[in-house]
Amino acid sequence: MPRLDEALPPDGHFSTYTQGMRPKISAINLTTGGQVIAPSDHVTLIVGPNNVGKSAVLTTLLTELSTDSHVQRYVEPPVASVVCAMPPPEEMRSLIAARAKRFEPGVHPFGTINETVYFFPNGQQLTESYLSNALGRTDRLGQLAGGIVLFLGPEGRGAPLASQQVPDLVRETARTPLQRLWEDRELEATVTSYMQRAFGREILVNRHAGAQVHLHVGGTDIPEPAIGVPGPYLAEVMKLPLLHQQGAGMQAFMGTMLSLAADGFDIVLLDEPETFLHPPQARLLGQVVAEMSKEHDRQIIVATHSDDFVQGVINASAHADTSIVRLTRPTDDSNHVAQVDADAIKAIYRDPLLRFSNIIDGIFYKGVVLCESESDCTYYSVTLDSMEDADLLASDLLFTQCGGKDRLAKAYGALSAAAVPTAVIADIDMLADKSKFSELFERMGGSFATIEASYNVLDASVAAMRKMPTYSECSEAFGNLSGDPKDPVTKADRLALADVVRVESGWKQMKRKGFGAVDSGDPTAAFSSILAACKLLGLFLVEVGELERFHPQISGNKQAWLRQVLEQELFRSEPSAHPLMREVHGFISSQQ
Repeated sequence: MPRLDEALPPDGHFSTYTQGMRPKISAINLTTGGQVIAPSDHVTLIVGPNNVGKSAVLTTLLTELSTDSHVQRYVEPPVASVVCAMPPPEEMRSLIAARAKRFEPGVHPFGTINETVYFFPNGQQLTESYLSNALGRTDRLGQLAGGIVLFLGPEGRGAPLASQQVPDLVRETARTPLQRLWEDRELEATVTSYMQRAFGREILVNRHAGAQVHLHVGGTDIPEPAIGVPGPYLAEVMKLPLLHQQGAGMQAFMGTMLSLAADGFDIVLLDEPETFLHPPQARLLGQVVAEMSKEHDRQIIVATHSDDFVQGVINASAHADTSIVRLTRPTDDSNHVAQVDADAIKAIYRDPLLRFSNIIDGIFYKGVVLCESESDCTYYSVTLDSMEDADLLASDLLFTQCGGKDRLAKAYGALSAAAVPTAVIADIDMLADKSKFSELFERMGGSFATIEASYNVLDASVAAMRKMPTYSECSEAFGNLSGDPKDPVTKADRLALADVVRVESGWKQMKRKGFGAVDSGDPTAAFSSILAACKLLGLFLVEVGELERFHPQISGNKQAWLRQVLEQELFRSEPSAHPLMREVHGFISSQQ
């Protein structure tokens, strides 16, 4: 198979033959030069912000695959050409013969044919002459795509569930998924298992209603008789609701399952599978899609906006070859591809605190801002949203928390692997732990060695700021107690005394006072150089110390502080927070 960076033939198309495999797409070349999607053998998830061309990749890919080589096709962005890996011609012929119903030349119930014709279940027909020519070509699939490629769009996904004509197997083969279900009871059992997993209900194929085949929800205890034998069975079945008349979510889920289970396509293009589904159903659908792709060695390329669907695929990816492609649009006429295997995303889910956060949602945004806590996220997002700058759109960014400083590096690593522009906002005491700070600094692309001298100068200065209680302070505090000597010390007095005798580290003072607590001279210069180096990487240390110092006049714990700040809308005019948010937004914009 050619390397992805090898030049394509003059017509821009290339197929290769690979022994012992089913047809697959090995590369999708975009119209933006050098941007290539390399689909996995099983599931490839195309994700990214809105309006970047995720769905357009699938529709133009289908056009590219289905157009015959002799037809001149206008190259429509974002797909320029496709590289396919194909079995050798004779293997491909055997695959088609096993999948289609073959009719030799002669008179048949449907009419007279002059050469061998292959009828696929979906109605696609191939003549022997076309097939012979197609197997010898090294370009697009043309009409072969009708029996190899399935496209499932977001609309009308429940259509296969509607009652249909019973197939006349003398004249034709079962063509629709429901007709396939009518003739195959094992397939019925398989599809029923999906219904039970998703909705806890059975499905029942009604084969006794005459010329129509119906699909019902539920079951009956009455044994099914032979077709044509009267009895109470049919009356009971007809009381069951029809599946195609159920809610949009059930229709969308089961319509997708029936289409995937009933048709033996090698390549499936699945656009917005989460449409009409609640989160648990979207997650289950992702899991089942990954399972089916592995079980049937089927290549499925999905354009999705759903974190739940992505989670489902990743949870089932232990046995399936899976990758995630993040598609962005830096300019109106270009796309950028970043592709990462599922293991990088799985790293987030191994950490319980990160797994139940919304960090993975970042692959659907233009950028992510990682914070220490949920309160930080709320404050910074509402501050950015309140700013009047037209280009500062808070909706473009995901503000998400990591449950403290310890997980910032891990979360950043997973997002950067998917090429998600990411900034980090951390309190100033991020610098208090050298190993933790250096890990994050280097994970974000910096070299700690370049700032280590400055760090040591600052750290030594801050360590010297350590505040020890004096006997005079303790004596004064105890002397101020006014309670009865025999009474227990009140909680307020205990806290006051504890505060007096507490040793306050230099970094604790830095967090309370911010940049202003740093000694002048070399320590201030060292601190300034560290802050500047961090900003170049997208690491923004809160120079006022911590979140609460943006509005020091508000007291109380963090939640009470945030509630008052929001209620009084103090964030609208904070002179330190606004420049910070402009810097954060500017950094992420520069990474697009």
